[in-house]
Amino acid sequence: MYVYDAAGQKRPWDSFVSDYPLERLRAMIDRRQIRPTTAT
Repeated sequence: MYVYDAAGQKRPWDSFVSDYPLERLRAMIDRRQIRPTTAT
C-alpha cells in the first residue's frame, strides 16, 4: 500500500508509518476537527 505525503510524493506505507506514528496522526486529525473550518 502506498500513501502520498504532504509534498505529494508516493511513499510505502511502512515508511510513512515510521515517520508519522499513529499518535502524531491522531493529534493532527484531532486538531483539524477542533479548529473551526473557514469555508471560502
